[in-house]
Amino acid sequence: MNEFEQYERAKRMYLMLCEALDDQKWMYFSNERAMTISCEAAEDGFPTDLNIMVLRDAGLVELVSDQLFSVKEEYRVDMAIAVGIINNALKDDCLDFSMESGRMTFRRCFRYADYDLDKAAVSELITDFLREPDYFRHGILRLANGAATIERFVEIFFEENERRPLDEERRTPDAARLESASKAYGALCETMKRKGLNVREEKEKGILLTSVKGRSVPVRFRFSVDGAMQQIRVSARLPLTVREEMRAEAAVATTAATYSLLNGWFSYDIENGTIVFRMSQPFLNSEINESLLDYMISVCVRAVNDNYDLFLELDSGKLSLARYLEMI
Repeated sequence: MNEFEQYERAKRMYLMLCEALDDQKWMYFSNERAMTISCEAAEDGFPTDLNIMVLRDAGLVELVSDQLFSVKEEYRVDMAIAVGIINNALKDDCLDFSMESGRMTFRRCFRYADYDLDKAAVSELITDFLREPDYFRHGILRLANGAATIERFVEIFFEENERRPLDEERRTPDAARLESASKAYGALCETMKRKGLNVREEKEKGILLTSVKGRSVPVRFRFSVDGAMQQIRVSARLPLTVREEMRAEAAVATTAATYSLLNGWFSYDIENGTIVFRMSQPFLNSEINESLLDYMISVCVRAVNDNYDLFLELDSGKLSLARYLEMI
């Protein structure tokens, strides 16, 4: 794709995003030259701090919602641990938290350069993105101002998620979504085999397992196809179990590593010390191709290659957390 084609594709996506916001009756400011959109107001009580950027060089759309508060320095380590807990529970989005500034943003990225998403898919992505923070904002705010300990935050977080309303229509996919998911699964499987990858199929669960050689360690992938949410999710678990005495430091480290990424995030389970890199990609009303698969694999491999050795040195005590934060 030459530079002109790249620009035209990015512009089409930008205009589609504007149309999707118009349909949802958002008020927004747009900058066509920069391909950015800042939303001022909306119906249905959604947050008004949504910023959308079409990243032409990367072929990505980035949705960012600023959480509109800054965490005091004395609470930032606890907040980093809390962000790690939240990111471990999220499926298609992540929280970015800056240890340096104390600012927090909610982020979703999706790739548009390799295939076509239609306006219905884009509208659904925006709506889903804006609903998600409601399930953790209360606990985060209490932790940020010192009104709750990290232990109380954990209780609040899981209590709020247990009360999370279920959308029956989305939870039980209709025939069209099931067919779309089946096609996406088949396309993924076929593309992997065509590329010469060894694939283990768990079709009834919508899961594909494969691996590639990384710079430091083999990278083992778990691809899953979610028919209800029309998302392809890929995860790569790092071959490392953080020692119990280092788990708080690792929570801060994985949160900092996520903040440095353009797409995807590190999911860290503080209870068992496992670290997993995750990313997702929508496929509603679109077709999966080899370029998209190559992109998802390359992002995962790069994230694991760039961070595994540092996490390992931090866990072993060879690298201090302060030094790690300087290097990341």
